[in-house]
Amino acid sequence: WQYKKSKSGTYTITLTKLGRQVAVRTEMRKFKLHPAPVWDGKWRLVIFDIPKKYSGTRDTLRRKLLEIGMHSIQESVFVYPYPCTEEVMMWIELFGMGKYVEIAEATFSPGLNDELKEVFKLKSLKSPKF
Repeated sequence: WQYKKSKSGTYTITLTKLGRQVAVRTEMRKFKLHPAPVWDGKWRLVIFDIPKKYSGTRDTLRRKLLEIGMHSIQESVFVYPYPCTEEVMMWIELFGMGKYVEIAEATFSPGLNDELKEVFKLKSLKSPKF
C-alpha cells in the first residue's frame, strides 16, 4: 500500500498493484463452496486426466478441490452435492487445465450415495432406486 498526505492534513491510503495481488491471493485462500438451502439429489463430479508432465499442477488442483469443500472418491474424481460449476471452473481455468477437466451431474448407487450423504451431512432426498 501507499499513502499520500493531502494539504488538509488527511491521508489517503491506496493499494499498489502488488498490494491488490496480495489481497486477491489472501481472499482466494479463504474461498469455499457454499451449500444450497436444499439438496436436489444430484452430485456434481469433477473428473480429470491431467498429463504427467503437469503433475505439480495436478497435485495442487487436487489439494484446492479438497480445500474448497469437495470430496475425493477416486484420485482424479471429486464430488460435491450442490451446483458449483462456475466456481470450480474458475479454479480450473486459473490452473490452466480446462482441456483436461470435465464437470458432470450424476447419481450413485445407494451405498455410495448414502456414504456421501454422511460425508456432507445431508438428510434430504432418499437414495435413488435402481
